[in-house]
Amino acid sequence: MVRDANHALGVPKLLTARSLNWMMGDGSDHSINCLVALLERTGYTLDVTTGQRKYGGPPPDSVYSGQQPSVGTEIFVGKIPRDLFEDELVPLFEKAGPIWDLRLMMDPLTGLNRGYAFVTFCTKEAAQEAVKLVSFFSLPFMRPLSNP
Repeated sequence: MVRDANHALGVPKLLTARSLNWMMGDGSDHSINCLVALLERTGYTLDVTTGQRKYGGPPPDSVYSGQQPSVGTEIFVGKIPRDLFEDELVPLFEKAGPIWDLRLMMDPLTGLNRGYAFVTFCTKEAAQEAVKLVSFFSLPFMRPLSNP
């Protein structure tokens, strides 16, 4: 589901992936299709507000039904290419463990991200694994990192 606090009157504030697809017309926009597919696959929600998009929080019971994450479960992710969104970030971080939420900071004027995000995991172990996973990980758009 998508919740959008910025839409004009007459548009529901809480949208499902299906209604998001319907509102976008024929579905020709690749990024919308990818986002809809991600939401349908995971059952998470997307909350769109000025300056950020929040994926999840809390996750569906099928993913995690424990307590709310404690201190040490959130990581900062910087140097994200401006045209990269949840449909590519979530699969990368899911490899570390269940995600509680991902907050992608957005530029409201351009619609692109601001180059950083915060990912909160359901457990400290998953957050630690994510740091290991991406510390020396290189995606096609990133320069390789060297091991200190």
